[in-house]
Amino acid sequence: MKLSMRQKRADKKALLLAALPLLFCGFSAEISAEELVPFDQYEKSNANNSLRWKRLGDQAFFDGNYVDAIRFYKRYKKDTSRVADELEYAYEALITSYINVFDYHRAEAELKNYIVDVGAGVEKLDYYKAEIFRIKKEYKGAIAFYNKVLKTVRPTNRFYYSTLNGLGLSHEGIQDWENAVSIYEKVEINCPSEKWRIRATKQKLFAMIKAGQFDKVEAILDNPETVQRGVDPVDLDLYRIYIYSKKTKFDKLAALYKQISSKIRIESYPLCYKVDMQVANDLREVKLYEAAIGYLEDAYSFATVASERQDALKTTINTYEAFGDKQSAIQTAERFLNYYSDSEEVPNIRLQMARLLYSIGNVERSLGIYQLIHTDGTADIDIKLTAANESAFIYIEEAMFDAAAEKFKFIFEYSGSEAQKGEAEYSLTNILYIKKEDAKAYKEFIRIADFYRSVRTKCLFKAMYASSRMEDYNSLKYVSQLLIDEVPETEAGIEALFFHALACSELGEDQALTEFKEFKSKHEDHKYLDHALFKIGNLQFKSKLYREASESFSELIENHKQSTMLANAFYKRAYSYYFTGENKKAVNDVLELANKHRESKFTLHALNWLVDFYLSSGDYKDADGILIKITEYYSSDAEIMATTLLTRSQAALKNGNEKLAALLADEVMTDYAESSAYVDAIFTRANIHSAVSEYTEAIAKYETVFKKSEDQFTKTSARGRIGDCSFSLYSSNFENSHLEKAVEMYTYVLNQTGISADFRFQSLFKIGKCYETLGQIKKAVDKYKELNFDYRSAPSGNHLWFVKASNALASLYLSKGDPESAKSAIKIYRILVSMKIEPITDYKEEIIKIKQKFKL
Repeated sequence: MKLSMRQKRADKKALLLAALPLLFCGFSAEISAEELVPFDQYEKSNANNSLRWKRLGDQAFFDGNYVDAIRFYKRYKKDTSRVADELEYAYEALITSYINVFDYHRAEAELKNYIVDVGAGVEKLDYYKAEIFRIKKEYKGAIAFYNKVLKTVRPTNRFYYSTLNGLGLSHEGIQDWENAVSIYEKVEINCPSEKWRIRATKQKLFAMIKAGQFDKVEAILDNPETVQRGVDPVDLDLYRIYIYSKKTKFDKLAALYKQISSKIRIESYPLCYKVDMQVANDLREVKLYEAAIGYLEDAYSFATVASERQDALKTTINTYEAFGDKQSAIQTAERFLNYYSDSEEVPNIRLQMARLLYSIGNVERSLGIYQLIHTDGTADIDIKLTAANESAFIYIEEAMFDAAAEKFKFIFEYSGSEAQKGEAEYSLTNILYIKKEDAKAYKEFIRIADFYRSVRTKCLFKAMYASSRMEDYNSLKYVSQLLIDEVPETEAGIEALFFHALACSELGEDQALTEFKEFKSKHEDHKYLDHALFKIGNLQFKSKLYREASESFSELIENHKQSTMLANAFYKRAYSYYFTGENKKAVNDVLELANKHRESKFTLHALNWLVDFYLSSGDYKDADGILIKITEYYSSDAEIMATTLLTRSQAALKNGNEKLAALLADEVMTDYAESSAYVDAIFTRANIHSAVSEYTEAIAKYETVFKKSEDQFTKTSARGRIGDCSFSLYSSNFENSHLEKAVEMYTYVLNQTGISADFRFQSLFKIGKCYETLGQIKKAVDKYKELNFDYRSAPSGNHLWFVKASNALASLYLSKGDPESAKSAIKIYRILVSMKIEPITDYKEEIIKIKQKFKL
């Protein structure tokens, strides 16, 4: 923001006055000493040195240099303290000067001393009281005293017209423009002083414009002969400019302003100040902020007293802020603070500056200024409380929780309002909530809710969220019910309906579904409607109401396309379709989920389900296509890549494509050695070796699995597969060592606890087969019998190994060739028949054959 030459000159003037106590608001009344104080009565031939101070004061007063006048009159009063007439003159001159600089504090103080030391008449005292009320902007009090004076003084009294002037200004202060106009007209018509008549005309025209009497004023301006003689033509142009402003004819205004600008003195100019301020405010109302800035700069330059310059600067700050030039607003605030550091407005300007600094991201400096307000002895408690509150929330955003807590504690300690204390306690507890100390936060929110009615609802609301976040569903049910009962029609009460249903759902209560449906029917536009729909569908799914579930998920998917629940809804709807036999729809849902929500955790689960679905249907090609898609989607995730490649390998092996299976398993072993799929990949690679009769290589890899795996089931499986490969190797070279190795492996399996019955039966049969092959028939028979006994004690759905063992055992009995052994074989077949294990007809025929052969 660049300063104009006019501004720089005004700033220089302001700097000279900055150290003086000119901190008061209002417009200069333009009252001169000539009319208010009859100084000529005191021009006596007195050689006393005090008259020197009087003459200097009078001259400064006549020149409008009221600050200098005050300095001289104070010396004059001191030197004349024992001369009654001169002391009265000094007091009146000093009080009047203070009024002219709007220093009502010192004017009041001098008036009190004046009453004690001089004891002036009632009319005079009432007049000064009225003047002081006016500059304090207590206009109704001023009007009362002015009217009291007017009841007792006559037009010939020297206070009469100045009283009327003050009365007019006070009516302006309460925006009673009509009365102000009539008062100024009295002065304009009746006052014997030309200077007062000119002033009254100017003030009347201003009040008429304020009253909206534009046509009347323009008629006066168009006929100069109707205007009081002596009114400066520039002033008349300024009134016309003001009318243009009120009529929003800003182009005409600007042109005329430019035309008269060379005629305007760059010094104190009360009317120009007032018009510039009014034009700036009119421009602000129609949001022509940049245009307003120029007039505000001029208003600052033409201001008569410090309070007017402060008003111009304050309005400039607000204007820059309004059109987004926050840097210039901050620079203007800095000018204000530099020039008027003793102003009563300093705390307010600092507050605004702190807000502006924070809004542009200068957090550190913003907090520094908030702290200045906090330590400022001149700032009232309300400003300090506001600063503490605003800075506390900034500290929270910056995660400076201890500093924020100190500010809220300050508010609690110094606030005189129970509502503010409640807010402070709420905010302190909210810090716990933000820090996710939910148990403590919940307890405190409930305590505060019971103590402060003003914050009860918001405390219960936050307690509801805290209990939900820590999954304390009993507390959630309790606090949500309180909100439903106390504020049912508010947003908090409506949300409580949802959370109450959620609590019931998590607690397994049947009413949950009904409550979610009620919430859905009553609040169709609520932000939690999509969550409610999902919960409805999920509860229906859990109750195996798959058709209804799919319909609820469909409503969510179709009507809430921005919901965060969409991916989960697609996933659950796919399962719902699957369970109702609508497989094509289920597959389509998975594919759409993958297409629209690739990043969702549900997508991977759904795609893996689809792989299992295709594999269970024997559709290896489509299964592999989905697996390839998974590797494309999640190529950056090593764990997913390893698992997916392994699944592809296993599927290819099942499909008989050992070559592809080997390539994929090798890729996992080479590229993903750190993944959880690594050991399984070795196991799969061993299975591939076994499938193509590479038993030695298979055994080596199964041994590696046994050493590297931490899972006992995997280790046991590896031992079992080594046994199978060893048995197969025997078939190649008939070396008994392979069978002995197989027995060792199967025995290891049988010695493990927790293996499945099927795994146990399989191992028993295979050990029996090894012993049978080794010619150790008794041991073989014992294993087959053990299997048969165990199976009959706890039959399972899979009787493959029981049947195999029964047939093997029967064959061994028949191989003995004696009737007793034949009877044992018949007994085995009868057991199979009695257990209704197919093929029953074959077993019966076998029994007949044995009987015939051995004549049983």
